[in-house]
Amino acid sequence: MIKNDLFDYEPYKIYQDDSYFKFSLDSILLAEYVDKKLINKKIIDLCSGNAAIPLILNYYGFKNISALELQKPIYELGVASLKENNIKNG
Repeated sequence: MIKNDLFDYEPYKIYQDDSYFKFSLDSILLAEYVDKKLINKKIIDLCSGNAAIPLILNYYGFKNISALELQKPIYELGVASLKENNIKNG
């Protein structure tokens, strides 16, 4: 497990593992595409991986985000990323 910067979203950090898929530009673009007017709506991120999209959305003030990841080792990376950034894991 390696802790990295979350691109330009300072001071956010994200945990990744070279053995698994890491977030990419696609994750950043998808998160950036979400309309900021929806900030108070419920959002679900399916196949969330290490939670890059929920982290980026949280950076912009979204708070009602659910993330689902079925692969336990990748889920654990996401949980570690949320804890690292003091984001409630409900």
